[in-house]
Amino acid sequence: MKNIKLLLLLILFISCQKEKSNEAEIASENNIEIQQANDEFQMFLDKFPEVRLPLDIEPCSIDDSNMKMLNDSTLIYGKIPSNGKYITTISFDIADCLLPRITTHTLSGKIIDSKSVVIGLCGSDPCYECNEYFRIGKDYRIYSCDSARYDDCINKVSDTVTNILTYKQGKLNSTGKIELSAEKQKTYYTKKS
Repeated sequence: MKNIKLLLLLILFISCQKEKSNEAEIASENNIEIQQANDEFQMFLDKFPEVRLPLDIEPCSIDDSNMKMLNDSTLIYGKIPSNGKYITTISFDIADCLLPRITTHTLSGKIIDSKSVVIGLCGSDPCYECNEYFRIGKDYRIYSCDSARYDDCINKVSDTVTNILTYKQGKLNSTGKIELSAEKQKTYYTKKS
């Protein structure tokens, strides 16, 4: 009887060891997958030069000749130093004017949020001038605007210039979500000089 109890304890002990061994193998495989994901993410991040805040950008005036391509339609701009909870990258979607995009990632590389922060009204027209502006402050507040000026330069009926400021504001919150307001507009008129 004593031998049977001893044999049962031995079988129980061996089966527990196998279960622990299997758990260790699974944990090891998961760790390798996480490590590979982190290595790939690190290679991705290494493409982005570090930029300091505050960041002031005029997307229509950037010399993009030295910027590297992330893919066929996106240029690499930079990464903001991590706050320890997430990493922020800034890229530009390619158009007539570059379109800034903010993307936040977990420390392991998953995308938390990604938003285009441009107003995007700039274009070409003989009676139209515009300027895009984008800012991320040291406090992670975001401001993006487009100041446009319309002039009746063709018909020359009016001596008034229409000025429109379109903007949106927001911030990078502590969890990596990008909060942006809806676009707001202010219109004012001036006399031609």
